Amino acid sequence: MLSVILKSSIRGLGKAGEVAKVRPGYARYLLADGKAMRATKRNMELLAEKLAVMEEESNQKLREAEKVAEALAGECFVMIRQASDDGKLFGSVAVRDVAKLLGSLGYNVQPKEVFFSEVIKRIGEYEINVELHADLVAVVKLYVVRNEAEAERARLQVARDRKSRNAAVASEVQDAPVEDGGDGVAPVDSVAAEDGGADASGGTA
Repeated sequence: MLSVILKSSIRGLGKAGEVAKVRPGYARYLLADGKAMRATKRNMELLAEKLAVMEEESNQKLREAEKVAEALAGECFVMIRQASDDGKLFGSVAVRDVAKLLGSLGYNVQPKEVFFSEVIKRIGEYEINVELHADLVAVVKLYVVRNEAEAERARLQVARDRKSRNAAVASEVQDAPVEDGGDGVAPVDSVAAEDGGADASGGTA
């Protein structure tokens, strides 16, 4: 068996940049076809350098994707479509429509990065998956409505839900026990007591 470095991903063998062990005949084919290179010491060193650069680039893209995901989570995505009285759309909503909506709001998302279980054919609330990075898929809610009045109701509902979530998070933080790590920092109430019983009930902003 010979070791080769794959220059492109090959199903059943490995991904681009990986080292694979293959039979001599198959190795000659891969080398001749430009799909692999010999796993020499020099090539392995070059591969390690390239992978390090690729990993840093991937990490940078992931950090950027996380910021986009955070922004998406704070948005209310509403699409107005004509529909019958029973909620059936006159047409449908496909991935390209969702990508176009996101694009109109300033998000650089391609149709191939948007996916959901099936084509949307009815008025309602849907979960949409947006692949921002190979390691990060954001889930956003899409409200498909008939008119602007329904759109405004959806926006108000999202705002109320967000306010409730923020209040719950703030409550959890406020109720969390303070661990004494021995760093010499006294709890707020203790500091207030030492200052002559100053009112410490003002709360946190």
